[in-house]
Order: sequence, then structure tokens, then C-alpha cells
Amino acid sequence: MKRTIQFPIKGTFYYSASMALDLSLLKPDETLCFQLEPDNEFDKNAIQIWLPKSVQACFENQTDTLITHGLLLGYVPRTLAPKLRFYIKQNQVIELKVRHYASLGKQIEIDCQVTIDQAWLAYLSLFIQAKIVSHLHRLKRFTQRLTVKHH
Repeated sequence: MKRTIQFPIKGTFYYSASMALDLSLLKPDETLCFQLEPDNEFDKNAIQIWLPKSVQACFENQTDTLITHGLLLGYVPRTLAPKLRFYIKQNQVIELKVRHYASLGKQIEIDCQVTIDQAWLAYLSLFIQAKIVSHLHRLKRFTQRLTVKHH
């Protein structure tokens, strides 16, 4: 049965999310893709999230560079990665899409939604973890906005 969860993409500041925004490539329901990264030195369960588009881009030292493999937007939150990795390896992931995106100064927030084919009971644990991650992320963004306004 199809089940969905929504979660924030982590690390967008360090990768190509700002370029994707600048080039107007991010849209609600835009298809994304996962890339497992088992050789990641910090987390063997790391999962990259890519915007799989061919992009013509300009850089400071090069002009009209063609990026053919897409843009790395960031990573699945560490607490969700082991379970999502299992679903990916079992070919139970149906789709991954952009749900929401926003630019808050240099911070870029992107929320995505993954659809998996899974029974309710097995899905429940992942769903609860995703809700906790999303709420903690929103709380962190809220407190950051408050501290910026008070300085």
C-alpha cells in the first residue's frame, strides 16, 4: 500500500540548493532522486538527495558549464536514513518529490515527500520519526528567526 512521509532536506547550504533556486529549477512536485552513499566517512547510511536535471550554469572562472548529472541538494536526516535506505534497497520507494522550498537569507529550506510501498505497521515507525524530525527542524528555524530579529 502507498504511504507518504514528509521531511526536510539537511545540508542545503553546503550543496547546490541555492543554484537550483537561482535557476528556478525547484517547484512543488518536482521529482527528486536518492543516491545511497555507503562510503560516507561520517555515516554509512547516508543518502544524498539530487535534483536530476541537466543544467547549463555559469561559474566565476568558467562560463556555460553543463552539469549533466543534476544538482546535489543535500541529505536525508541522519535519523531517517537507515530505514529509508532499507526501503530503497528493497525497491519499495515509489517516488520522491519537492513539497515546499524557501530561502531565508543564506539558509535554504526544502521539504520533500517520499512515497513508499509498505504495510501500515512497518511504516508507522518511519512516519513518527519523520514527524519528529520535521517538528524539530521547524522549531530550530523558528528560534533562528527570533534570534535574528532581536539582534
